[in-house]
Amino acid sequence: MTTFIDAIGGWIIDHNTLRHLFVAGSIILQGELGTFVSVTLVLKNYLSWGGFFIAALGGIAVYDGFLFSIGKFLKNKPLGKKLKKKIIKNKRINHYIHNNLGRLLIVSRFLLYINIGVIVLAGLMNMRPKEFFKNRLFIDALWISVLALGSYLILSGLTLLKLRHVEIGIAIFLILAFTAHAVFRRFLKKRIGFDPRQN
Repeated sequence: MTTFIDAIGGWIIDHNTLRHLFVAGSIILQGELGTFVSVTLVLKNYLSWGGFFIAALGGIAVYDGFLFSIGKFLKNKPLGKKLKKKIIKNKRINHYIHNNLGRLLIVSRFLLYINIGVIVLAGLMNMRPKEFFKNRLFIDALWISVLALGSYLILSGLTLLKLRHVEIGIAIFLILAFTAHAVFRRFLKKRIGFDPRQN
């Protein structure tokens, strides 16, 4: 894995203008893993912290805006109308979408597989772009900061233990991330009665 990281670092040196695009793309494809790999590259001096955060947040904002636009586009289309009817029929979903959409946009950032659907729904339900980005930008910044801090602490721990196998850190990080997702989902179900696995 270290060789793989160095290979990516070499590619970044050869294609310096594309380094921020790599960070943004990897985080969009798989947030936790993309962040871990990017932070590893920062610690190996292939990237700067400033460049990492700008690329990560910029990429996420563009991706969120794209998904939101899909929802807006579908609003008056047959598929969009069909989805709206399903939402109206389901009292539970209908309640959260119409009364807590802003809150749902925030908490969905920390829920696997739910995030994309909630963003599209925000556009579909005609949420104002200003309100959408107001809810998302802060939580996106918090999310990437938490992932970056977790990656940094794990990689620092591996260095202190004199372990050079980055894959150990990736395994630890992903286990912690998936555990955090599960704990957060249980917390939501217990405190506000929302379970993203239920229809």
